[in-house]
Amino acid sequence: MEKELLLGALDWTITRVAHNEFQRLSTGMTIQQLTRKVHQTLDSLAGLQRGNPPDYNDPWIALFYLTWYQPGQIQLAHILIEAQKGARQTSLLLADDFQRLHVVDFGCGALAMKFAVAWAAADALENGEQISSINVDSYDPNPAMVRIGSYLWQEFKAEIPANPQFTHLFRTINIITDRQHTNPDFAINIDQHSTHVWLSAIHATYRNNTQQVGPNLANFSRITEPDIGFLSGNYHTVHPSLLHQVSPFREPQYVHYEGQITSDFNDILPILTVWRRNRLNARISPSHNFLNTQVTWSFPSALGCIYIKAR
Repeated sequence: MEKELLLGALDWTITRVAHNEFQRLSTGMTIQQLTRKVHQTLDSLAGLQRGNPPDYNDPWIALFYLTWYQPGQIQLAHILIEAQKGARQTSLLLADDFQRLHVVDFGCGALAMKFAVAWAAADALENGEQISSINVDSYDPNPAMVRIGSYLWQEFKAEIPANPQFTHLFRTINIITDRQHTNPDFAINIDQHSTHVWLSAIHATYRNNTQQVGPNLANFSRITEPDIGFLSGNYHTVHPSLLHQVSPFREPQYVHYEGQITSDFNDILPILTVWRRNRLNARISPSHNFLNTQVTWSFPSALGCIYIKAR
């Protein structure tokens, strides 16, 4: 699937979801209250670049995460998915004797991995690969993030039939069965003999949460016995040792690949940029400089780790 098609659909749907959510959250607020809330939220999100996660269960944080980070996070997840093919020295998305995929996405946030899987699966189907089913179990302890991610996913699926160029992708999304969870004790049912299993934790690890992330990932790994694992973090704030500390993929059968990941294209999302400049910025006083910048598809440098089980 061409990147331009995905970008266009995401530009429309992120803008629509952001607009509706902003209208919902700002109802009844004065200009002064709204200005204070926007500035507080942006300042809190800026802490991510210093390794300080905000309150992800705040619906305002979820809204602005969607309009600042989600496009880049989708691209980051897609780069990791493509990189695992290179590590396996194959052009196939799945191992050649599997036609089913089951992804357990830990710390899923606004479901970036799910969008990346749909993107990668669409490309694989267009290239003639046989994929009979895809299941995604997404877990995040913060309902506000899961809620806005689910809202975006439903709007994204609704956008696809409106464009005949998305016919093949629409078939791909139709085979995706997904579930969102906010409790880590959810049941996972996988047929290990015929399913390629991935366990991912994309930007879920920070300095202050390893005691929670490590045991949960270890439990998910024990239950799912994944064929491939993905871990990532902000390159400037997460040291490789931190990801290794939480990694459940320490058994000798896992081959480990690690490196810095940078954005491979910097396209602008024009519709979201206009909304942020003209609709959001116009509602607050004084205007915030961040709201005048262009919304890009890129992301800050990331540290990525891929673990592949030897077969």
